[in-house]
Amino acid sequence: MASPGDTGPVSDARAEPSGHRSSHRGRHVSVDEKQKAVLRVLKGENPGAVAADLDLSESRVSRWIRTFLDGGTAALVESHRRAHGHSGGYWSKVWLGLGILLAVVVATLLLARFA
Repeated sequence: MASPGDTGPVSDARAEPSGHRSSHRGRHVSVDEKQKAVLRVLKGENPGAVAADLDLSESRVSRWIRTFLDGGTAALVESHRRAHGHSGGYWSKVWLGLGILLAVVVATLLLARFA
């Protein structure tokens, strides 16, 4: 009989289908780690074994493989950026706007000085 504080695979919502608990399911995985995992599978390793080595779900590793096969390393980088909010959209526009503003100010100062 299980004790009230038992967090075995059946009562744990984060348990993997294989019955083991993944302690790093939500952890950040770098593009380099993703690429190495994909290459391991493409070289013949079992996706489940690679996922277990990384303490991640097999579905997560499989998603990286599909992404890589669809678009190579560039697709992994882009999906990583989107997943972690690094699309560059907002901040790229802010920096572009500041750059344009700075250029206008410098041009105005130079015109005023040499006019």
